[in-house]
Amino acid sequence: MKITMIIPIYNESKTIGPMLTQLEQLSGDWEILFADGGSAAEPYLMAQVKNGGDITYKAKLNSTGRLMSAETARMVKDYMRNNVQQVYGDWNFPGLRVCAKSGTSQLGGGKTSNAMFAGFLADAQYPFAFIVAVEDAGYGKTVCVPILSKVLAACKTAIDAQ
Repeated sequence: MKITMIIPIYNESKTIGPMLTQLEQLSGDWEILFADGGSAAEPYLMAQVKNGGDITYKAKLNSTGRLMSAETARMVKDYMRNNVQQVYGDWNFPGLRVCAKSGTSQLGGGKTSNAMFAGFLADAQYPFAFIVAVEDAGYGKTVCVPILSKVLAACKTAIDAQ
């Protein structure tokens, strides 16, 4: 079973090297993707078009702007934080203020569900967001939380060592 994690990070020049060193110590079949910033930019198909030496088109980076009000974002954060405190367990993430929600995609036909767990850390010192998805694995709480616990502990160790 292959495990894929997407970890958006901030200011990667300070954190990516030590974080990779810590994550390399994890066992199993892992694929870890890092993304910087988490800005909501509109995608485009080409950066530019050249005709000979002339640039005839150059894409502009456009932000999609605010996706929800600040009050709605605060409420969602509070709900997700409560999920970890009351359901998933703060003890799984020592020293971290994790806000998260699990999910399960039911496939039907007697197939095992895909497990998911998504969220972020409510701490400027550890500016991470995450999605853990494991195919054919069951429930997000029982499968993804232990995986995320190890990965976030490695990330925290790398940052704390700086």
